[in-house]
Amino acid sequence: MSRTSTIDSPVMVLSDIAALAHVQRAVVSAWRQRPVVRGQVVPFPEPVDVRGGQERFAMTDVVDWLERTDRGNNPDYRADALAHATPSVPLEDAVLDAAVDALLCLKSRTGIDLSQSSREDVLEEADAIDQDDDHLVSELTAAGEDLVSVAAYVESLVDAAWDATSAHEVVLGRRRRGRSTAALGHHAVELAGRLGAAMALDLEGEAVITDPLDADPMLVDAVLTALGEGALVHVLVDGSSPVARAMRRFHWLRGRSVITVPPHDVLPIIVTRLPLAGAGSDPESILATADGVQLDMTESQRALILGPATALCDRLNDSSREQHRDHVVRLGRLRCAVRLPAGLVTDGSRQVVGIWVLAGAPSSRKLDEQRLAAADLTNETLRADVVDDLVTDVMASLSDRARATHNFRYARLTATAPLLASSGPLVAPGSRPTRARTAAVAESVVRVRGLIKQLQTQPPPSLLEGMAVAAGDGEDSRQQVTIEAAIRARELRVLAGTRIAEAVPQTDGGVRVIDAHTVQHPSPPRKGLDPLDLERSWPRARRTEPGDVIFCVSPHPAAIIDWDGLSVVASPARILRCAPGSGLVPEVVARAINALPARSPRWQAWSLPRIPAEQTGELAIALRRIADEEDQARQRLADLSALAHELAHGIARGAMTITPTEEGH
Repeated sequence: MSRTSTIDSPVMVLSDIAALAHVQRAVVSAWRQRPVVRGQVVPFPEPVDVRGGQERFAMTDVVDWLERTDRGNNPDYRADALAHATPSVPLEDAVLDAAVDALLCLKSRTGIDLSQSSREDVLEEADAIDQDDDHLVSELTAAGEDLVSVAAYVESLVDAAWDATSAHEVVLGRRRRGRSTAALGHHAVELAGRLGAAMALDLEGEAVITDPLDADPMLVDAVLTALGEGALVHVLVDGSSPVARAMRRFHWLRGRSVITVPPHDVLPIIVTRLPLAGAGSDPESILATADGVQLDMTESQRALILGPATALCDRLNDSSREQHRDHVVRLGRLRCAVRLPAGLVTDGSRQVVGIWVLAGAPSSRKLDEQRLAAADLTNETLRADVVDDLVTDVMASLSDRARATHNFRYARLTATAPLLASSGPLVAPGSRPTRARTAAVAESVVRVRGLIKQLQTQPPPSLLEGMAVAAGDGEDSRQQVTIEAAIRARELRVLAGTRIAEAVPQTDGGVRVIDAHTVQHPSPPRKGLDPLDLERSWPRARRTEPGDVIFCVSPHPAAIIDWDGLSVVASPARILRCAPGSGLVPEVVARAINALPARSPRWQAWSLPRIPAEQTGELAIALRRIADEEDQARQRLADLSALAHELAHGIARGAMTITPTEEGH
């Protein structure tokens, strides 16, 4: 049911508007019922179309309304709007989604200017690279005469997102918001990528990665990302179903080598995910699907399967389920089972993810000779060192020789026969491998002695040494100036951050990148980009100057100072640059922002203290010294906490003792 004859603007549903404004869906409904804003009547935009029971609103109307009312928590409405909208064409959602994906894939592979191409031009380009019609041509043809309108929208989306891959991530994010399906969070996906990459590298030579269930392209993509650009690796996707075609588009769009038949004598590595919620997520279905995957494997093939820990790792309170899982374990291909920490599923539940790692086993091996490596990471955080050691443990579990020599950090080798007889969990809660005691004793004592020495040699605070604090004249000379007023007076500059769509790695090298997470946390790990990658992908990225204040608005106002300069600030963080002689001192500005109320979305109205000119220099020095002392105090607290931990745990496990010295009597 259309309310207008033509709709030029992309359209949004209410959930899109909520996502754009960074509020809950119910808040948008309340806005529609309350048109009065600061004493003025500003009616919510009227819908321009209703489809499938959902009202659709013109994107331009929504953006204008948000800017007029200053509602919501997103200061970049206009820049972000296209990512939350869809083209206004009379196509079914499935047909439109497939056409958008196909156009993004075509843009990525050919560089075609979609906004200047006719329908015939687009189809001709698609036919040239998809002669077998296994991922593009049918989807573009199905869009009919609306293909040109959709192509123009896709071209604008690519321009706004910098490239086709980033634009596709935006599109996928929007679609996920409209679904309740549980998915793996990025920590679980990255871990799967590391594990799959380690399996591929262990085999040497050409590698093929496949997901026979077509469950989650992000897992396969994570493996290829972990392998790096120089790896000789292909993605195997067979079949002609719509899901298989979508998988090919996903991987082609990201520049992967996609094949439908594996090379001769190359066994594909299986990386897949079992349903986390909804249909097929009950334990019986989970175990049946996992069993099907392993039965289709050859003796030398390897597989990585992620799914609910309730089925893969935990105790099963049903005899038929136990028998089904026992059958899988008894075959001997299951080499390692891992129970991950909670919180790795995107639906906000505390569902726990489990991992099975399968590999070929000699058919002559008897049950009483089999051993399963099991690791319980329930109380761990997936830090870099945890992931590194877990990957090493998993790879060691695949080889009998490595099992005999490897010093496992998390995985514990358990005889399979008694495990099956016990009807207990595959991964026992809190289980840990037996430690090599000699090395642990020496390491613990060395760490404790090092911490004691560090704490004893820390210099006393100097604070305001060489500076005298005296009474003033009693006159209240405090001045407050808003950021907006300071900008008009040219006492302050505000520079937008660079839109960096991809995740920035933690590194000690490269150009430092300061993002909102860095601003919000006192001592985050350093993030950086290779200078050549930065110049190639973000040639217009602004660099900071020493003394720039970096701030962000959400989830709460926060600011830090970049004393070194030459960093890149990633949006939505921004740069505040104080003019000399303005009375705006970076240290004072940052502290004022950090003291603001948690919900202060309109940064232009923030008030900043203006310091008398004759006091700016001395105050800046004093505040910098205090900041240094705060850093040292935080480090001392961390050292004291580490010392207490090492002493308590070292003595508890017999790694050390405490005896009084002569001075201690």
